[in-house]
Amino acid sequence: MDGVDTTIPTPVIADIIHLILNHLHDSKELAALARCSLVCRAWLYPSRRYLFHTITLHNGSKRFNLPAFAEFLRTCSDARTFLQHLVLNSGDFEDIPEEMPGVDVKDILAILDAGTNIRQLSLQDVPCCGEPGESLPQRTLDHLYIYRWFELPQGDLMDVLIVTSLFERLDTLELSLNAGNGYRAPNGSFDRLEHHVQNGSFPSIRSLHLSTSTDRWPAQSLYQLIQRSCVQYPNSLQQMTFEAWGTWECIVRFCRFICLSDVRFHLRELEFHPGGGWYQWPANIPVSDWGVLDLSRLEKLEQLTLGFDHTKTQRGDGQVFQELHPYTFVLRQRPLAALRRLTLKFRNTTREGTALRRSYLDRMRNPTRKPAWDAFDSALQALPNWIQVVFDFTALWSDGVQPDAIDQCLREVVPLTHAKGIVLRQPSA
Repeated sequence: MDGVDTTIPTPVIADIIHLILNHLHDSKELAALARCSLVCRAWLYPSRRYLFHTITLHNGSKRFNLPAFAEFLRTCSDARTFLQHLVLNSGDFEDIPEEMPGVDVKDILAILDAGTNIRQLSLQDVPCCGEPGESLPQRTLDHLYIYRWFELPQGDLMDVLIVTSLFERLDTLELSLNAGNGYRAPNGSFDRLEHHVQNGSFPSIRSLHLSTSTDRWPAQSLYQLIQRSCVQYPNSLQQMTFEAWGTWECIVRFCRFICLSDVRFHLRELEFHPGGGWYQWPANIPVSDWGVLDLSRLEKLEQLTLGFDHTKTQRGDGQVFQELHPYTFVLRQRPLAALRRLTLKFRNTTREGTALRRSYLDRMRNPTRKPAWDAFDSALQALPNWIQVVFDFTALWSDGVQPDAIDQCLREVVPLTHAKGIVLRQPSA
């Protein structure tokens, strides 16, 4: 139209460009992001910022060529500037080799030196070897994630500890140590592990996430190093998440560690998912062991999250709410003096999907579980008034159940607590 300025302001165009690129990045449309960088100069810089944000190197049956990647970072300014998350992934092995391809930690150091803006490092089934050297610069990292599917016999934790020793401070250390088949620790690794526990370093950590589905790993060695870190860096460890898909003994070791070590003087947030270990409760667990669930020793604990995880036993039958009895026992112990929020997080760790979601509330109402819910409700209702009780269903489903149905179910299974007042986090519409 005559006399009307139809041009779009530049800031609006920039906002639209970033919305498009952000959508492509979240959808992992890397080819589309690469094409967007060729549109014009206005698209080049933001496209490459998303394109190089996360780089994944796959190993397969061959060794990583990390020196070549470090050289690539030194010569490519865009990759060096925009790379924030580096993933090393050994891939899926159909036939596990006798000796899995390892990575020399000095090559990892070279990459960290070249990629000056790397904030997160993920090692997925990547054994590490070599020695980092005597004098290391004071490195920090926002997030170190180490995932191990292959079996962890005694001593196989050594290569995990080699990587952590590269840093003086980690904001978040996430260890997922699971049971698999095939890989065995090299001869002498147990002796090296003991030597590292006695003489090696361990970084300052603010948040530790430990997930394990096996008892066949040297937990005590890791706990000793965390204890030393807490002494060397007071008030550093603020948050812990523990997920145990193993046995009761795995839970006992963890609870004894957090309640008897220096961790109890500093920990402010604890998220606890005991998983399959609860299947032995209470018949196969001696009463003398129940005391490890007394969390009142955690002097500064302000937020406690207790997980209700729908899992499957080895027999294949789905089990829900096996946590009610031990959690009732926990809540009936001496009160946690500093506790301000108790969150009950409901999750589905099976593949039943929507079929489970639609029957989940019915399972909560199952008459056979009413005595357990009544005891749990009484323990919740007896908590001091200043403790906020949160029921979190956001990780369980996003469809199939109306939000008001969840609230009505809670009115039935925990009426005393509901009447006292709760916070309900419901799935998105």
